[in-house]
Amino acid sequence: MSLSLPPTSRNNEVVTIVTKSTRKGKQKNVKRKKGLKPNQKKQNRKPKNNGITRAQARAQTFYLSPCSQNYLRALVDPFMLEGGMACIPDEFDFPSTKRLVISRGTFNAGTQGIGFLLTAPNCFVNDAPSVIGTIATYNGAAVQSTLTSGITGVGTVAQNFPFASASFGNTGFSGRWVGVGVRIRYLGTELNRSGRCIPVRINRQAQNLQGAAASDFLAQPEIPSMACTRTWKSVTMLPRPATNYGQATGPDQGTNVMVSSDTAYSSSVVPYLGTAEIPNVVGFDLGWWIDGCVPGNAFEYEIYGHYEFCAAGGGLSPDGITPSHSDAPGVSAIRNALESNLPVGDASAALNHALKFLKDYAPSDISHVAGAGLTGMKLLGWH
Repeated sequence: MSLSLPPTSRNNEVVTIVTKSTRKGKQKNVKRKKGLKPNQKKQNRKPKNNGITRAQARAQTFYLSPCSQNYLRALVDPFMLEGGMACIPDEFDFPSTKRLVISRGTFNAGTQGIGFLLTAPNCFVNDAPSVIGTIATYNGAAVQSTLTSGITGVGTVAQNFPFASASFGNTGFSGRWVGVGVRIRYLGTELNRSGRCIPVRINRQAQNLQGAAASDFLAQPEIPSMACTRTWKSVTMLPRPATNYGQATGPDQGTNVMVSSDTAYSSSVVPYLGTAEIPNVVGFDLGWWIDGCVPGNAFEYEIYGHYEFCAAGGGLSPDGITPSHSDAPGVSAIRNALESNLPVGDASAALNHALKFLKDYAPSDISHVAGAGLTGMKLLGWH
């Protein structure tokens, strides 16, 4: 039973007082304006634009070209990018053959619970060692060359690149890496799972890792230490300063070629293991160090490398040449986004972090072109 009272007026508005509702969920003694639904006035309010005009909103929209998107993914998450797509969209865009090379295998902690797996990003031939790692008989306490006296249990592997050393040179091919990543995970029993994984990424070319250990890698403030688990842990190579790149003429020297992409086309640089008298580990700039493990613990690794190959000096061209593109502002934004970030651990999360940074940073780094100006740039071949 409900009780209806005569209508009352307030501020010239007719209001009906409801003391009880026969509908389930209605509140008692709630005053409602006649003819209006609850919250209708709030729903009809115009959203605030924070003082930004439509033109300003369009100018703040950030668009990364498809070629730059692939370049970013190749740098941060190369494991999820289809092969044959990634190139470096710098100012000098040469048609190139784009290849994805995948290498898989295992390595072990040695007799002291220590091991490592390293790859050489600048070596892209199939007849020279480009991976060095340890097996269960490794008896060293630091990174050691296969030629180190008294050290056993270190092996090298040549990856399955499409070209041999003889294919490169002034009358052959030139190549460069676009993005390279190494990921590892523990393979043993849960009872024996122990230790930590430390990513290794060398930012200076021709740095000798002979004798390097955990303390040397962790001296870099951005390098983390992670527990060994069955989850993939990733580390990727990032562009280094342009003065460290160029046509290499030996294991410890190179000609500085100033290119905005920080990666110059060159002949493959074979890593340097030194001699029996002076062993070295030079050129193996990316990978993982493990310690604190149960001796013999096994780890699985995967190396994903995206590469470009082109003719050197107008000579022989590799098969499968496809167009490349130029997007210097996009490359600049990507380099700035990744400069202070080390994409390790979860590669997908690192990619999302980079995209968030790009969204905030890129509007101040890239000019906005629209309308007739964009049409004119397309006619000139800009992307």
